[in-house]
Amino acid sequence: MGPGEYVFVERAIDGAGAIEKPLKFVTNIRHFTVAPASPPVVGLGPRLTIFCSVLNRSINASGPIDVPRDAIQVLEGETIYFSWSASSDSYGGVVVGYAYALDDTTHLPNPNPFATGTTLTPGQLYSGGHTLFIKVIDDVGLVTNAAIPILVVHPTFKDPGAAREILYVDDSLGPGSTPSRVGNFPSDEEETSWWTLTLLPNLRVPFTEWDTYLAGQGDVEGRKPPPLNELSRYSTVIWNVDFNNGPIPTGLHKTLFENTQSSLAAYLRGGGTLILTGFAIGSNVSRPLTILYGNATNGICAGLGPGEAYNLTYFSRNFMGVDGARANWDGLRTLGARDFVAAIPTTAGIASGYDSALVDRGPLGSGAKWITYPGSGDPNSNSSPGLPQVDGLIMAQNFGCEPNAPAVFKPENPSQPIAQPVLLYHGVNVGINEDGKPSPREGTVVGVQVQAHGLGQGSAQTFDPNRSVGRMAHLTFPLYFLRDPDAVRILRAAYSYVSASPTLP
Repeated sequence: MGPGEYVFVERAIDGAGAIEKPLKFVTNIRHFTVAPASPPVVGLGPRLTIFCSVLNRSINASGPIDVPRDAIQVLEGETIYFSWSASSDSYGGVVVGYAYALDDTTHLPNPNPFATGTTLTPGQLYSGGHTLFIKVIDDVGLVTNAAIPILVVHPTFKDPGAAREILYVDDSLGPGSTPSRVGNFPSDEEETSWWTLTLLPNLRVPFTEWDTYLAGQGDVEGRKPPPLNELSRYSTVIWNVDFNNGPIPTGLHKTLFENTQSSLAAYLRGGGTLILTGFAIGSNVSRPLTILYGNATNGICAGLGPGEAYNLTYFSRNFMGVDGARANWDGLRTLGARDFVAAIPTTAGIASGYDSALVDRGPLGSGAKWITYPGSGDPNSNSSPGLPQVDGLIMAQNFGCEPNAPAVFKPENPSQPIAQPVLLYHGVNVGINEDGKPSPREGTVVGVQVQAHGLGQGSAQTFDPNRSVGRMAHLTFPLYFLRDPDAVRILRAAYSYVSASPTLP
């Protein structure tokens, strides 16, 4: 109808043919006006919010011309779930329908108010680039278009007969993100040499190093973590991280939270396996940095509701099974700070091949890696009897904060915990002379093995190794500072576990 004044009349008629006679305004007559339409304003349209199963934050769009976007990257074989909603409330409009299409928009369906989501299966997401187009229209004719690029990467580590290979990610520097030696902390070159010449050769598996500091040199954004197409070549990633997680974050924190998606999480969802080790694991795997420590008493499962903070603990909850963490950095030595000296195996850890592991510590001149009391003075201010920034993890009572976790996450072995502690914290006693009560973190978890498990998406009722996160081992202490034989045993046990993941060929 063009602009103008209109009258709409409706009469009732019954089965015998009798016709309603009286016609009255309001009862069966309506008068309405069609006003000239205002020209659409570029950028004005329904506000579209898109949720995706592989992202930790939503995607937003408004207006007929979409903005350029980075591609969502997944490994071939993954199913992606999308849902969306839109609103025109800000300018008094009403959304009347949605339409979407993958790749081909020549036959975009007519808008439908119930077309509010889709599932993209591996059969649709073959290797290469794709685009999901989403359109929303309101009652005044304003339109919002969103084009979501998707890059599907082929996981060569899953090819039949593929050899096992390791990517060692060196994400560790001395305090202040310096590559030079700082006190007890080795230079980047010293630590790299220890890993590549002393430790990793004991696994007798080919390995390649990715140095996040060197890869990001000359880039204002700092460290550069490996992208998904690099991770996709390796059956296991061993990631060694430090505690320099601040204005310029570590590579681990960047790959988990810098964008709305994570290359490392995509690799694991595709069946890859991970050994994580280093300092300050709690602040590296959640955002905000202090959220695991701030909720150590009640846990993030009880302390956080739906929202961005809860979404940004996805890795600690759904990949690690962690509910909180206790740090050993802040406070005085007399209060038990900076005291980690050993990892003690649990019964499950012993069964998996772990043994006690001691920090290689001793006085100045002893040749130890960690000098216990360098120089002189008050140990409260200038010395550490043990390693700093080693977190004692608090495991979630229910994996992923789900009351019936095995039913939701579908692990490879529902009779065992999805995340199982294998190593416990041992610190020196409180007091300058180590003569007080046990460490405040004594017996907390410093080593976890996590089963291969689905992430609770979709309708499958049984474990499917082709749609599951690969096995993981998380160690909250750096291997470098252990006695060499202990470090070798720990790494061998962790690699033996993850390399047997049912997600690998």
